[in-house]
Amino acid sequence: FAGDSILVREGEYHEYIELKDSVTLYSEGLDDGNFNRALRTKIHSEGLKDKDGKVPPVVNCADGSIIDGFEITGMDSINHHLPGHSHAVQNRGASGIIKNCIIHDNGSTGIGSHVREGHPANPTIIHNEVYNNLGIGIGFNRFSKGIASDNIVYGNRETGIGCQNGSSPLIERNVVYENGWNGIS
Repeated sequence: FAGDSILVREGEYHEYIELKDSVTLYSEGLDDGNFNRALRTKIHSEGLKDKDGKVPPVVNCADGSIIDGFEITGMDSINHHLPGHSHAVQNRGASGIIKNCIIHDNGSTGIGSHVREGHPANPTIIHNEVYNNLGIGIGFNRFSKGIASDNIVYGNRETGIGCQNGSSPLIERNVVYENGWNGIS
């Protein structure tokens, strides 16, 4: 229900998650600032398909949702240049908060957002490590806004932090290096 907080015990979870509006999903333990809490609670989705037979996001955010302190990995490779593709952590027509997560080795963009059917996308992406994703590390597209702050973004196949098609996020205090195309574009 809206306003609920769900504590996830340490461990590995082979699934994909669809968050609901104003629900907080957080991992067990204290945050030490070095992602040790995230390394103890892993969500991976290798080989999984949604009800339509498509590769789903590992985490699909919702308005006011929060995901805090997870390792998010294993999304199968998809053509992330086609309309309607999934991102590993997705804010499509949603404004969620993604924080204290490690998002790596996914077959698409690590964290992606854009407006959908008139619903804004204004995510808060703060203190995450995003690396080795097949597409963009953190992507803002289709008039999305939001904030990307205090993230470490490296080794992604394309751009580290990308903004296109009318997006206008605030990007501050990120460490961005060794991405395939550009650091911030």
